[in-house]
Amino acid sequence: ATQIGNDEFTLSTLAISWDLGAAELFSNTSWFKRDAIQWLDFTRGYLQFYQQALFPDGGYPPDGYKATTFYDNDQRNFVQELRLQSADKDARFTWVAGGFFSRNKQAAAQDIYANFIQKSPYVGFAPDFAGYTDGAPYGDGSSALANFLGINLGPNSLIYQAGWKTVEKQLAGFVQGNFAITEQ
Repeated sequence: ATQIGNDEFTLSTLAISWDLGAAELFSNTSWFKRDAIQWLDFTRGYLQFYQQALFPDGGYPPDGYKATTFYDNDQRNFVQELRLQSADKDARFTWVAGGFFSRNKQAAAQDIYANFIQKSPYVGFAPDFAGYTDGAPYGDGSSALANFLGINLGPNSLIYQAGWKTVEKQLAGFVQGNFAITEQ
């Protein structure tokens, strides 16, 4: 099975610290960028998933049977932390205060094409949970796919299409003080 893909990413970071005398200031910044695409052969998987009765042992698909998927995944992540803290680690009172921010964005899409499902006489998971050509619920002239899933294939044998977009943001502040009751 031919599988072609490209997964490129960049992870950039910048860490800076400043000595302010009685305190120290730290800044940590990172940026992640990923662009991934991949073509995968799903033929055997679709035979095993949708046509178990026709190919009970998994087997190899007949010539001309093909199911492929194109998967696209892009990510953009930004993270920033600022922290101010006491400089003397041996002091009786030490403290730290700061903030954190992140924004993570991801977009993904997947299209699956299967050229053999539409004309198959059987589509399903088991004989009692399947659709048959000219069978129920749509009767004469209906495909097994339509009788099983209620749909026919889309253009170019498209059987599955999905797209996801997520954006996650986090914002936090923190403060901590420590006091040593006894000298160390």
